[in-house]
Amino acid sequence: AFPEGAVFNRVAVASRENARARAFARDIRQSFASRLLTEESTSTSLDEVLLITEQLDSIEGQGRLLIDLPAALRQESQADYEVEDGDSLRIPRASDTVAVVGEVRQAGTHVYQSGLSVGDYIGLSAGVTKRSDESAIYIVRANGSVTVFDSSWWRFTSTQASQLQPGDSIVVPVNSQHKESLAQWREITQIIYQGMVSVAAIARL
Repeated sequence: AFPEGAVFNRVAVASRENARARAFARDIRQSFASRLLTEESTSTSLDEVLLITEQLDSIEGQGRLLIDLPAALRQESQADYEVEDGDSLRIPRASDTVAVVGEVRQAGTHVYQSGLSVGDYIGLSAGVTKRSDESAIYIVRANGSVTVFDSSWWRFTSTQASQLQPGDSIVVPVNSQHKESLAQWREITQIIYQGMVSVAAIARL
């Protein structure tokens, strides 16, 4: 058994997740409608907004409640919870792997080795892609909790290897500010061209 990866779901929590997703969808629609009534510029089309909000409206919450089952089994009162009607608890088999997902060249699951760091596991996945946000890499623990590191990927050294545990998933998020080099050069060329036209116009005065 793998109590560290126990999944505890509660119906009431799932209901709150559904409500939050629908409220978020309403906020997006309201914000977009307000932009149309003002002089604010937006690069998002109505179809894109409707697609996003429809997905939010259709979300079905999982209702996962993060628990520390090993602590509860040790009879630590602060980690124990009184169950409610509809609760479910699933305890998976023991895991000896670490998964690497997101913006890596070869996402996959690797055998856990206590001496390897986050950077080592990313290296086993052929490294990050050019669209990755190396400063925002985080770890999802087997119990669903998230560990965010306050440093760039290049500082994930072997001294931090002990922070990894069997069943962890290393997530390399996408950099939302990334632009293809061709698009960047197109913008730079346009700026230079506009500057040259301005200079030429001034010279003719």
